[in-house]
Amino acid sequence: AQGEVATLDPDAAWSVERDVDGEGRAIFRGMPWSEVLVHATEPAAGTAVELVRLNPAGLTEHELVLSGGADLRVRVADGSEQISGVAVTLHPHARSIFIAERQTGPDGVATWNRIQPADYQVSIDHPGIWPTWQAFTFDGTAGPIEVPVLRLGGLRVQVVDAQGQPIAGLPLEVRSIEHGESVATWVAEHRVSATPGVLTTDPQGELLLEGLPRGPYTVRFGGASWPVRVPDAAVREGSVIRVQQAPDAEAPSDASPGAGE
Repeated sequence: AQGEVATLDPDAAWSVERDVDGEGRAIFRGMPWSEVLVHATEPAAGTAVELVRLNPAGLTEHELVLSGGADLRVRVADGSEQISGVAVTLHPHARSIFIAERQTGPDGVATWNRIQPADYQVSIDHPGIWPTWQAFTFDGTAGPIEVPVLRLGGLRVQVVDAQGQPIAGLPLEVRSIEHGESVATWVAEHRVSATPGVLTTDPQGELLLEGLPRGPYTVRFGGASWPVRVPDAAVREGSVIRVQQAPDAEAPSDASPGAGE
């Protein structure tokens, strides 16, 4: 069997492994923290992860019981579409340290063998998919844990005046209805790219957003807003949404999807 101890300090990211002896013991020395995660695994007995509080005055003894466990299955899907070839990382519940990574198969399912029932979470950081974390309780049953994800798409908005001429340098507000967040925040965090770099129209009156999680959004300026939807994941640039300013120049009056780019 093999045991692993890791600090809970995400900045330190420290870990060390030890093989157990004939009595099933592993000794770790020089632990400078108040608590650590102990990760133990053995092919026939399974895997267990437990939080251990250390005795600052001396040796801390802790027993992990590997009782065989059960196969943990996680299914990754965007709506009804199961997604294969995605790396899924298993973590102890509410912890950034990972236990093991698995790839989803053709059925969208990733499997960890002989996992002890407990609270866990999985993370997905994959090109073409919005970063996802999901916590759950594994009770040892065979059914897969469903993890919904959102594929990425894009959106191109063009703003024109009442004569059909593009309006350059116009600030736009784009907001995700599903996430309740401003896209400007995602751009600032480099999670979404914007051309020309900020949420402002370019000389052609256009704003291109790439890497958006697909779903419903609102585009707003001049006191009016329009509902738009980021299309299917395969379309990075999405459809052109043409917004025409009203003759009185107070607010836009029409928004209709144009041809895909």
